[in-house]
Amino acid sequence: MSSFVSDGALAWSTASEFESQMIERTAALNIVYASIQEVLAQTGTDAPPNGFDMTDDGIDIVRARLAAAKPDIVYVGLGFPKQERLIVRIAPAFPDTWFVGCGAAIPFVAGEVRRAPRWMQRAGAEWLFRLVTEPRRLAGRYLHDMPFAARLLAGCAAERFRSDGR
Repeated sequence: MSSFVSDGALAWSTASEFESQMIERTAALNIVYASIQEVLAQTGTDAPPNGFDMTDDGIDIVRARLAAAKPDIVYVGLGFPKQERLIVRIAPAFPDTWFVGCGAAIPFVAGEVRRAPRWMQRAGAEWLFRLVTEPRRLAGRYLHDMPFAARLLAGCAAERFRSDGR
């Protein structure tokens, strides 16, 4: 069984659209253990109201809904760092459940957010497309994360060269 949590900024129609897109996109797959249709029919989706994660009561409501659903996997689509904070607070109550932070994947699949052109996706530049289309929301985050990303990439490159003996 699986479930997903997203804030109210994604309307219920988005949750429903995500569900139908997942069913449509996976219809051709032969998944032996259970089809996505069966999984979604068993547990469904949940989109609590916007800001639910800011109060203990809101988090308790989500925790209770998850306890009732008994999911094996929970996809949390709140975006970084909100989804990670929520997972840290809720996951200890569900030791047998996997929590997956999927950020903007839910609105992408639901068709609510436009994807970058294929050539940008293949070139690894989808982040640039998103920055250009949502500068107010993403510029600060990207500028803040850029030094960390540069250090990470430099460190990975250095490690690779050391392990290759170069």
